[in-house]
Amino acid sequence: MLFRSIIDEERALSARLTEANKRIKVSSGLGEADAARDEASAALFSLVNAYAVFPLAETREKGLLVKAVTDNYTGITKQKYAVQSAWTESLLKDLAAESLADAIAALPGLTQQIAALAAAEADFKEKNAGAVDVKAESSSSATDIRKELLACINDKLIPYLNVVALVDEATYGDFAQKIAIEADRANASIARRAKSSSTATADSATGESA
Repeated sequence: MLFRSIIDEERALSARLTEANKRIKVSSGLGEADAARDEASAALFSLVNAYAVFPLAETREKGLLVKAVTDNYTGITKQKYAVQSAWTESLLKDLAAESLADAIAALPGLTQQIAALAAAEADFKEKNAGAVDVKAESSSSATDIRKELLACINDKLIPYLNVVALVDEATYGDFAQKIAIEADRANASIARRAKSSSTATADSATGESA
């Protein structure tokens, strides 16, 4: 039956579109990597700040020496992805300066926390590189499917319903009207998905930190 064929095609395309948009949103794990990076940064800053007010003068002096560097990066976790990466790499480079080596080595846990931040940044960069490729591919796929779905609804389903309603209004009119309403909803949903997909693709390059 023609109607069943059209409906089956519409449902299959809708399912494919949903899956494509899911891949755009969740396949990369980028948000989790950014959260881990934020946590590592926060832990490092907290540790340095604690040493900067330590009761023992010798420890406090070393803490203040390191804090003079970390203070230059206040607000690092509030930056966009790319900016935060640049700041993090710069911070790690500054902390690797020979003039800070003795102070950092003398403050328990600081070397390990710096290493944790470096590892978190490396993991984020790896996932971000993959996310750009995945989102670009999924966005292209979603765009193609969206076009197919719009064509199915507007070029096949709606014309079919119009003909059916004209042939037998009493029998099919109410049904055709209900299907037309659902078609309008589908068009609106596709428009929303298009906007969401476009936003997600842009965010892959300049996304905000959580």
